[in-house]
Amino acid sequence: MSELLLIFFIVLFLIIISIFVFLMHVISQIKRSAGNHGFHELISVMKTSKEIAREEMNREKSVVGMTNLVLPQVVKEIPDFNVNMIYNTIESNLNKIFSALENQKYIRDDDLLLLEDTINTNIEDLKERNVNVRYDDIIFHKHALKRFENKNGVATLTTSSSLEYYYSDEKYRENSDIKRQTRYTCTFVYIFDYKKISDKNKEKLFVLHCPNCGAPLDSFSSGNCRYCMSQVGDVLAKTWKMASYKEDYKID
Repeated sequence: MSELLLIFFIVLFLIIISIFVFLMHVISQIKRSAGNHGFHELISVMKTSKEIAREEMNREKSVVGMTNLVLPQVVKEIPDFNVNMIYNTIESNLNKIFSALENQKYIRDDDLLLLEDTINTNIEDLKERNVNVRYDDIIFHKHALKRFENKNGVATLTTSSSLEYYYSDEKYRENSDIKRQTRYTCTFVYIFDYKKISDKNKEKLFVLHCPNCGAPLDSFSSGNCRYCMSQVGDVLAKTWKMASYKEDYKID
């Protein structure tokens, strides 16, 4: 047994030496091709690129939107529209989403009715990969309205929001000490007329669940859940619901 262990360590030592010799050979070839000065310049460029990436991560992002043009369009279609309410909802919902991902706790929330499947699928993925994420010291900077569209009984509003937080997971620990500046694009929907929404568009735009038992709902209109028989009501009755969220900047 001791002889096998000795052979194992000898082989391991030879492998390490071989890797070291190979790396020295590669460095030597690079120096020969670029010269000592060029080699040091290459190292400097690599360091500079890394520093640039860190600086970009720490630079406050600007919002992308045309609030002055979009807001009058929305108010024309929905006179009681409150833009500050939308901005407050963005902050509240994103904070709820970050908390759910961080704590890996499946979410059931009326404000996130249209996003429950997406969020819970992301949580399931984190659990399967045994990955923990953290969002610390979240601060929102600015919000803007990007687009507004009203057709086929559904109004869609797209927003842009800049924010910052300390982010970390198993992959990105190296930059966890940097306050990450980023931007999120969100979409909201507002149902004007259920009857104008085709079955195809319903499946494409909405995935609804019973607020009581979580079972999928067959319809948006008033009625009872066919699983638990609780009264559902008009779950999207002329109110803005967040339908999607996406971070515009990703760490490679």
